[in-house]
Amino acid sequence: MSGKRRFRYDLAMRRSHPRRLLPLLLVALAAPAAAAERIVVLEFTGDASEKLRAAMTDRARAAALGPARKIGYDVMSRESTALVIEQVGAKCVEGQCELELARSVGAAILLTGEVRQLEGAYTCDLKLHDAEKGSLLALETARATDALTLSDRTPEVAERVLATGLERYFGRTVPALKRQELLRWYVGVQGYVPIGVDDAKITFTSGSSTDKQGRVGLRAGWRFRPSWAVELGGGYGGIAEADDPNSPSDVGPHTSVSLGWATAGVAWEPLANRVFSLAAEAGVAVTELEYVAQGSGPYRTSLASPTAGVEARVTYPIGRFDVGLRTGIRGIDHRGGVLVPAGYLHAGEEFLKGGTFFLWDVAASVGVSF
Repeated sequence: MSGKRRFRYDLAMRRSHPRRLLPLLLVALAAPAAAAERIVVLEFTGDASEKLRAAMTDRARAAALGPARKIGYDVMSRESTALVIEQVGAKCVEGQCELELARSVGAAILLTGEVRQLEGAYTCDLKLHDAEKGSLLALETARATDALTLSDRTPEVAERVLATGLERYFGRTVPALKRQELLRWYVGVQGYVPIGVDDAKITFTSGSSTDKQGRVGLRAGWRFRPSWAVELGGGYGGIAEADDPNSPSDVGPHTSVSLGWATAGVAWEPLANRVFSLAAEAGVAVTELEYVAQGSGPYRTSLASPTAGVEARVTYPIGRFDVGLRTGIRGIDHRGGVLVPAGYLHAGEEFLKGGTFFLWDVAASVGVSF
């Protein structure tokens, strides 16, 4: 039996129950005369848990509100949709008469979803239909390794399928629903404040007081996908400085260590919204030590070493600009370093100890994407 015949058969079987038909008639009477005024989002189907499917349906329905308002459409609420489904029959939520259901309530556009779980992976197929013609307007698929991530991606995927589908429905681009352009390139500057410094792995030849210093850095990236980017970074600044507390002047004995670095890495934005991201990088760091002896100096030397680090970032986008905070840890392996002489250094071969040197930073950042 075809979907249309089944739908008519179910209605005919209910003619002997006018009280049960009354809510359906009220919903139908509430529908506007022109069908092109409503979008209906049916409960998602599939073999995933009912709790997950219900949550994703709500998020897709909420994501449809913005696009619907921009083009003068209404989105049917969960309660109204559930009432119609109850009166028409449960088979309508199993993919057998969705189009008839959409037409019965005066909806021109229908959004459906199917959530599946297979070998630890989750997928969701979102489809947008032209209820009058019965044609498929757009299809988007979301994938994730866990249910929470899939649910979080539902609004983004729903907005994409609506943007694509409504463009085809109207036969032209809808300005209000124009999809956001992917801002592929970005640059930024960071000001680092050291939190943790391996003072024990620096040989200070004078004094006992330590002053941790800040650094500045630059970063440039290219988003090759909405959630992924490759980056180049660099910067320079102090790590720490020790002064002889008994020194009569600022030019007395002291030891300072500074750092310059150049790295390449990859960044991941799990929500593809420029708000939160994780990054990993590797490259070369040049650690420089300066020693000023009593009445002489300074004497310097540098060590070029491999470095790697990870960083978490939280930013607030303002159009193409963003401001934010980031924190990360960087390791510098001096065991693989190359000494770069820049002057005579007292006991210079011992100025760094312990092999691997770690820094923990917090940075404020500003950037622009284009």
